[in-house]
This record gives sequence, structure tokens and C-alpha cells, in this order.
Amino acid sequence: MFCSGYDKEALSLVAIMTDKESGPAEYGKLVVAMQALGEEARAQEGMVANIMMVVEGGGPPDAKHRRALADASDRIPAFRFSFVTRLAVARAITAAIHWLSPAHEGVERVTHANTEDSIAWFEQRSPGTGTLMRALLARARRAAT
Repeated sequence: MFCSGYDKEALSLVAIMTDKESGPAEYGKLVVAMQALGEEARAQEGMVANIMMVVEGGGPPDAKHRRALADASDRIPAFRFSFVTRLAVARAITAAIHWLSPAHEGVERVTHANTEDSIAWFEQRSPGTGTLMRALLARARRAAT
């Protein structure tokens, strides 16, 4: 299941993929959320978007959705992206992909084992952002229940 917390004015999105009913259709919802964020980011020139993707279960996106996610992220001028999963293998694969396809200027991408490390990373990059991401995470978790 895909759940999210989004703050349009702050260009910040927290997305969670839970164990329940996770599959290609759920990644389609993430694509739509990323596309909306991209439109807002282009309208608010000079702002950096913040994205935390938390994967708690389910399968990976299929090729169609991987391509759509890549296209959506390419349309966001500047962003910070944190991929969070407890699975060491998934973090390693994601880190390798980031190494093989470096981000363009204005983009930072990292992987974390837990949301607290991710929130701390956002806070380090932009004071106050960690508090916002924590609130959006709580909103997404409420939507998941």
C-alpha cells in the first residue's frame, strides 16, 4: 500500500510503501505524487524539493514504473532524496545505481537504514526540514492505518 504526506508550499513529500497490497499499481500512485511535486517545483523556482521514500515491504517497482519514476524525478529541478529501507541488499543496490548514474547538479540522493537517520540528514542539509519530514512521516503513517 502506498501512503504519503505532502506539503505543497515546502515542496516536501514522504512516501511509504507498506507490506499490505504493495505492487505495480501502488508504484503508479508514487509516480503521480512525484509528477505533482515536479510541477510545483518548476513553478517555485529556486526551491529545493525534499523526498523521503520509505519501503517497509512489498516488491520492487516493475520496469515501467522504474522508468516513470526516473522520468518524474528528472523533471524536478533540484531535490534531496532519501531512500529508507531496513534491507541492506536494497540499500546497496540503490547506492550502486546512484553511483552508476550520478545525479545532476542540484540533486542529492542517499540511502538510510531507518527514518531517524533520514530525518537527521534532511535537518543537516536545511535546518527545520527534519521537523517537517517527521510530521509528514506521521501523516503518512496515519494514512496507512
